Amino acid sequence: MSLWDLRTGQLSLVAESVHQVVGLAFLENGRGLMTCTRAGRIERWSLPHRS
Repeated sequence: MSLWDLRTGQLSLVAESVHQVVGLAFLENGRGLMTCTRAGRIERWSLPHRS
């Protein structure tokens, strides 16, 4: 999974999941994101801090 900053075009985060990610939701106020995999695993990810 790769996340890009739309304002700068810079790569923000690269993360690997053992299972295929089928859902993604960003948490309020940039606190991170949640993913759900095809296997039913739900994970919370931290995002890099922005200045």
